[in-house]
Amino acid sequence: MVGVSTSAPDTASASDPVPAPARRRRRGGTVGDMIRSFGLLLVIVVIIVLVRGQGGGEKVRTIDPTQAYDGAAHVASYTLRVPTGLPKTWRATSAASTQAEGQASGPVTLTVGFVTPDADYAQLTESNAAGLSAAADLLPAQARRTGVTTIDGERWQVWPSAKSAEQVLLRRSGGVLIAVTGNASRTEFSQLIASLAPYRMS
Repeated sequence: MVGVSTSAPDTASASDPVPAPARRRRRGGTVGDMIRSFGLLLVIVVIIVLVRGQGGGEKVRTIDPTQAYDGAAHVASYTLRVPTGLPKTWRATSAASTQAEGQASGPVTLTVGFVTPDADYAQLTESNAAGLSAAADLLPAQARRTGVTTIDGERWQVWPSAKSAEQVLLRRSGGVLIAVTGNASRTEFSQLIASLAPYRMS
């Protein structure tokens, strides 16, 4: 059973505060640029899938994210946590693993997009990029932290958008950022988060 509770913002959160700092671009791009680009691409893919499915009666095109999991696990210096045991009504439609260019032991980012049982979208991002910029790049427009929610004993910061139905739940632990973004309901976000388990390559 998924245990979920909410509370107002506090300074004792298990997740580090993640303000939205001014973004500074570096020549050649940053890990944050990479996360933002892949995240936007995955959202576009999911939206296209939903529109095609609703408008033309076509089935949602699903993918097997195992290759992306294996690619990230092969080079990551941290233990990946991936969705495990989700019902078949959760459909993975996109997945990617990336590593900072030119850095053999650089930060590794895993991103997976889903169409949810309610036909909304949810995206999981996991990265060991240093600093706060990677988290800030995932926040929707005009997002403000409104509190902390506890899911299966872990505390997650809540960042809803003031302009849309999008929201972000995120936490950083042991130098690893995990974020769930999208327009899915809080219940579905909680279901996705509760399914996360350490990944072992087969």
